[in-house]
Amino acid sequence: MLKKIFLMITAVTGVFFTCNAAEKEIKVKDVSVGIEFVNVPEFESRVHKVFSAKSSSSSKWLMIRVEYTPERQRISEYDLSNSKKSYSNNSLRKKNLFYAWADDVQLDVKVLMETGYQLKNREKVLFSGKTVFWSVRCDGEKHVALMFVPAKMIDRYFAPIKFPKLGERNFEVVAELSAAGKSLAKGFYGVSGNSPAVQMRNFDRNAAKSIKVSGGVVSRARSPWMVFAPDNFDLEKNITLE
Repeated sequence: MLKKIFLMITAVTGVFFTCNAAEKEIKVKDVSVGIEFVNVPEFESRVHKVFSAKSSSSSKWLMIRVEYTPERQRISEYDLSNSKKSYSNNSLRKKNLFYAWADDVQLDVKVLMETGYQLKNREKVLFSGKTVFWSVRCDGEKHVALMFVPAKMIDRYFAPIKFPKLGERNFEVVAELSAAGKSLAKGFYGVSGNSPAVQMRNFDRNAAKSIKVSGGVVSRARSPWMVFAPDNFDLEKNITLE
């Protein structure tokens, strides 16, 4: 049975992006990435037939938990209407304030897994996937995004030759938030380095000769967890394979 693992590693960056509603620059900070093997929620089915066989080496999905904090930013109703009126009335300015929002924030996740094969060109596999959020509220609170590697993906590329089971040492993860084509922040799991730039170089080097599987990481909206507490997560805009 796969050992349950969970570890949070924080990487703080100082990259800014623009909230579309008010065109104010907001900072994303405190990005952390954790991984955990989780059992798939099962639902009772009225179809009493034999389904496809479950995965042999693992019946659990790998969950990637990305936490990040958009800097708090409030805007006035005049900003929302693009009014050129001044804020001479301080009481009105303080009364009619709203949170700014950042549209089309993209999350890209790459998961590097040791396969257990002995051949040098099959020692590691790189799963990748992404999702886009309709809008992220700049509220200064922690936001959580979940991405997954399905059990059958792990089963397809894992061979217990060099080691009998997967554990935390067998994975490296990088998660990147971006908007309007610009990188906002990165978070890492299991990647060595004393700065995000060094960690990214080390990750790219380790993944250089890996098997590339685009779409091997799926978003929460494409997972069995999509029906659980949907309002506790930022709304995904589209469902993509890569």
